[in-house]
Amino acid sequence: GLGVELHGSDGDLVSNANTGMIKDVTPGSEGSILANFQRINAGLVVFTKQEADESLRLWRTDGTEPGTFEIQDFTTESSLPKNFRAPALLGSQLYFMLGDDEL
Repeated sequence: GLGVELHGSDGDLVSNANTGMIKDVTPGSEGSILANFQRINAGLVVFTKQEADESLRLWRTDGTEPGTFEIQDFTTESSLPKNFRAPALLGSQLYFMLGDDEL
């Protein structure tokens, strides 16, 4: 199996024609720990993926497999940030809070 991965739906629960996996974010059977989903605009959602060492990576999706990819690896930070909050898009810039303690 694929474990827990990123899925999407157009909301048609009768036919489920447009419901399914968008991307296998962690290839293999391990599955992913995904959280902090935030809609940025009509066509973009950002979210975090937690790694085995509990560090975070920032991802984005437009609902398609090619449009779903990592945009920032926070494992290069000296404190391995574990908290990501309040993402907001202003113009073309994404702003957010990041820390290694509870925010």
